[in-house]
Amino acid sequence: AVRRRPAPTFRLPALRKRDPQLDQLLQQMKQSFSQLSDPLPAEAVGVGARWETTLELDMGMEVTAVYDVQLEELTEDTARLSTRITQRAEPQSLPVPEGATDIESLLERFSSQGEGSSELDFSRMIPISAEAEVSGRMEAVMTQGNKKTPLETDIVVRLQLAGS
Repeated sequence: AVRRRPAPTFRLPALRKRDPQLDQLLQQMKQSFSQLSDPLPAEAVGVGARWETTLELDMGMEVTAVYDVQLEELTEDTARLSTRITQRAEPQSLPVPEGATDIESLLERFSSQGEGSSELDFSRMIPISAEAEVSGRMEAVMTQGNKKTPLETDIVVRLQLAGS
């Protein structure tokens, strides 16, 4: 059986001049590294076990991500996990470019889904390999003055992490 390891501490660099977009990117990276380093449940589990993890993410919009994880293989030193990913966001205001005073952006819908797998080496902080593909759709409306512009975006994200 295997269980969650103590989470590592990630520190962000201190910047003299704060850039809100850079701060957001750094926070997202910190959140991603924390999630990568801690994919196991607190209770001990064996091969075939399934668990669900729900996270609230700040990706420039507030997103609820649900990870349905299964432990596929387990040795004394390694584990292989498969994951189904679902992400959703409620309607909300979206950030607009700095200095844009007459623009509003409203998210109407966001959803994505995908699958992935990862291989853990218990002597390392992050997985030794991982891959995932997530596809989704975002619908928003940008308003400038009395002009409304609908925005529809199809998203495909492929992630591949290969360790040495």
